Amino acid sequence: MPSGRCPYCHRHTVFTTLTAIAPLNNVKRGIRNGSISLAECGHNDCRAIVYRECDYRNDEILFDMYPPVELEADEELPDTIKRSFEEALGVFSGGNWNSAVQACGRTLQDATALMKPEGADDDEWRKKRLFNRIEAIDDSVLPPTLKEWAHEARLSRVLAAHGDEYNDYWAKDIDAKETVEFTKWFLRYAFVLPEQLKRRKKRLAEEANKPG
Repeated sequence: MPSGRCPYCHRHTVFTTLTAIAPLNNVKRGIRNGSISLAECGHNDCRAIVYRECDYRNDEILFDMYPPVELEADEELPDTIKRSFEEALGVFSGGNWNSAVQACGRTLQDATALMKPEGADDDEWRKKRLFNRIEAIDDSVLPPTLKEWAHEARLSRVLAAHGDEYNDYWAKDIDAKETVEFTKWFLRYAFVLPEQLKRRKKRLAEEANKPG
């Protein structure tokens, strides 16, 4: 039976194949002798159904799966932020909830480092604690609702990193899922959407200036 990471509970599992069609050949995608199947997560508290495209002779050779296990950050992100968030996604996909929360905190630290208000001193900004950075970012750049969520993620990181000081706290799967999801949308609002808009304006300007 095929094994792999379940995209729902984010744990390694042995999938139970419910139904399959083979062989599958898709020349455009470079798939030969493939198979498609619906498979069920082996964990009793999950039992989610996933769609898999595999090699016909070896279920462990995975061509595609839906929903996918998310491991890559948006390409528009600056390299330092992309690196730290992909680390967060990696530990989250491995089911390491406490580490995922801490890694998201690092991502927010890296992100806010690049969100310095106009006129602020570079050295002073770098020295600021994450709480003070979040508060200092103008509401036009980071709306109050996102600031509130950012503080929630910040506090979750503190609990995850210093659990021995907080009744032996360990982040649960729901804590990690919420923190990862918020961090993803925080980054999209603060970096991805502005970059996409800039690219769109550039493309439209180039098209408008084309002769004829």
